[in-house]
Amino acid sequence: MPTDANNRWFELAAQFAVPELVSHTFSCEVARGQLRQATWANSDAIVLVDEVDDASALAHVLPVSVEPGVRNSESLIVDELESPLPSALAIWPRQGHWIPFAALDNLLETLGPTLLAIVETAGRTLSEPHESSPEAGSGAARAIDQLFDAVDAMELAPRFELDRNTTNSARLDLDLEIVMDALGVNQSRAMDIVMGSEPLSVEEAETLADTTGVSATDIMQAVRPLPADLCRELQEPRWRRGIQRRAVGGDEAAGRMRLGYDIYQLAARQSGAGRDIWRQRLEALMATESD
Repeated sequence: MPTDANNRWFELAAQFAVPELVSHTFSCEVARGQLRQATWANSDAIVLVDEVDDASALAHVLPVSVEPGVRNSESLIVDELESPLPSALAIWPRQGHWIPFAALDNLLETLGPTLLAIVETAGRTLSEPHESSPEAGSGAARAIDQLFDAVDAMELAPRFELDRNTTNSARLDLDLEIVMDALGVNQSRAMDIVMGSEPLSVEEAETLADTTGVSATDIMQAVRPLPADLCRELQEPRWRRGIQRRAVGGDEAAGRMRLGYDIYQLAARQSGAGRDIWRQRLEALMATESD
C-alpha cells in the first residue's frame, strides 16, 4: 500500500530530480542513527533518530531534507559522498522533538558513528553558519517550514500507555446463540466475546445490552486487557502495515488494538510470554498477510 510519504517522494522526484529512496524491511528495531520516514495526520518527513527511550516507545528525532537547496544557516549538510542515501542531507541538530514510535515508518538507512558524532557536536555548539538562509517566501523557505510543521505533527501520534486496570475481568454469562443472533457474528467470535478476548464497539455493546439485559458498561469491562509485553511490542514500526490494514477510517490506535487481540486470540492455547514470544507470533501472522 503506498503511503503519503512515498507519494511525496515521487512528486519531489518529478520536480527536483530527488533520488528514489529504497526502504529497508521492518525487521530492525528503532535505534539511534537511523534515518526513517515518519508519517502522521497527513504529514510526512524524513527524520534522524538521535536518542531512544525504549521503555516509553519514544524517539528523539531531528528533521532531515533530501531536497536540493532546502537548507538554511542552522542546517548541517552531509554531502552526497558522505551520505548513506543517494543524495546530500540537510539535518537540523537544534530542532529535535520527542515523538512516539507510532509515527515512525520505513527505515531508509543508518548513519555511521562518525557522522552521528558530528551531528551531536553541531547540536551542542554554536559555530559559524556554512549556509545562508533562503529568501523569505521562497520555495526553499516554504519547504523548511513544511518540514518543521510535519515533525511537529508527529508529536500528536498516540503515546504508549499501559492499561493500569489490574482487576480480573469477569466472564460474560451469556448464551452463545444469543450473542450470535444479537450481533450477527459466527460462533468463534461469539466465544471470544464471552471469554473476554474480543473487543466490542460501543454500538455492539449497546446492542448486546438491549438484548441480554446486561449493562453495556459491564460488557465493555469484561474484555481482558492485552498483556503489557504485547502492548509494548505493538508500538514497533515493523507492525505498522498490519495495523494500517486494520485501521478503519485511518484510526491506527483502533487498528493496533485490533491486531493485538487478533494475536492474543491466536495465542490463547499457546504457552510462553515476553516480548520475544509475542514478536515471533506477530511475525508468523504477518507472514500470512500481504500489503
